[in-house]
Amino acid sequence: MDSKARLIHSGMATAAHGHDSLNRRKAGFPVDKRRVSQLLAFQFIDERTDLVLIGPPGVGKTHLAIGIGQEVIEAGCKVLFTTALALVEKLELAEIKSELKKRITTLRKLDLLIIDELGYLPMNRQACYNLLQLVNALYEYRSVIITTNKHFTA
Repeated sequence: MDSKARLIHSGMATAAHGHDSLNRRKAGFPVDKRRVSQLLAFQFIDERTDLVLIGPPGVGKTHLAIGIGQEVIEAGCKVLFTTALALVEKLELAEIKSELKKRITTLRKLDLLIIDELGYLPMNRQACYNLLQLVNALYEYRSVIITTNKHFTA
């Protein structure tokens, strides 16, 4: 495992601290074992589609996302786990340094980006714009898992 892969794996391990990878008994929401098995076949990554885990706080969305991320890493893929707040702050800092495109290009090299807690805290207009730029760059090119407690409305 090269140094970059170890760093990414280390980030996942830090995020997983106190979590038991894919322990379905601890998940507070109904988990369809067949669906989880399908996710662990990584077809969504091969197809470059996204996964959104929606539910109230404390039901296991982050736990499931981390477990999937760890399995994807073990399959040899590059994964980054980050909270929405941390990601938005990094994008904002990159924009201030006139390096937003460079930062987005770096994130496009991942096979899977996991954005945790989207919608838990409000974001200003520029933060939303920067996040949209990232999502647009990743769309149909890389897979994203988002955890949120906010339902999408039309």
